[in-house]
This record gives sequence, structure tokens and C-alpha cells, in this order.
Amino acid sequence: MEDERVISYERGKQLADQLGLEFYETSAKENINVKVGI
Repeated sequence: MEDERVISYERGKQLADQLGLEFYETSAKENINVKVGI
């Protein structure tokens, strides 16, 4: 799954920090953290 990333974890975390937002990695395919943001 790592090779299917569009944005790296580091870049996503950096952008969330800049915008003052929480950052969660999600995967609908693997059902990981899908309901966290709801």
C-alpha cells in the first residue's frame, strides 16, 4: 500500500500542522480510520 500513496505521510502531517488541523491516515480499502473524521 505504501507504493500507492498519493501524498507521503510526512507531507500530509506537515500540511495539517501548518493549517492547525488533525492528521489521520485513512484507507477505505483496508477499513483503517474510515470513521475517525465523522
